[in-house]
Amino acid sequence: MPALLHIDARAFEVAARVGPTAWLVLEQLALCSQVDGDDLVSRETARSVAAAVSVSKDTAAGALRRLGDAGLVRRRAQDRTEGRFGAAGYVLELPAGLARTPPRNDTPPAVPPRRPAPDRRTRPSPTTDQLTLLVDAQEPQP
Repeated sequence: MPALLHIDARAFEVAARVGPTAWLVLEQLALCSQVDGDDLVSRETARSVAAAVSVSKDTAAGALRRLGDAGLVRRRAQDRTEGRFGAAGYVLELPAGLARTPPRNDTPPAVPPRRPAPDRRTRPSPTTDQLTLLVDAQEPQP
């Protein structure tokens, strides 16, 4: 189950200041974030955010800059573990009026109902109607 965002009237001032695209990007980052120690961290990239909110990567990068300038996100350096580069990310500072509720682990994931398998014993027997049509179509017309 994904995280939930709770927004109240206190957040509207911040949303107006950063603009609608940056606000949408902040919501996307918050929904995809995880608690890491004392920080709320999203490992999204500008490209993945762009795809999620249907904007170009340059527009998403600009929105991330606006959020950084407003003090709502800060870039987190890549973790280096065992000689490899780990994922970079963004540390979020959610404004007053925007709260994230973590996903609940006690709710089972929704599973679509399964369609019953067709009963192969009642499958109709093949007919030769199509073959007959093809043969009829090849015969000369009087």
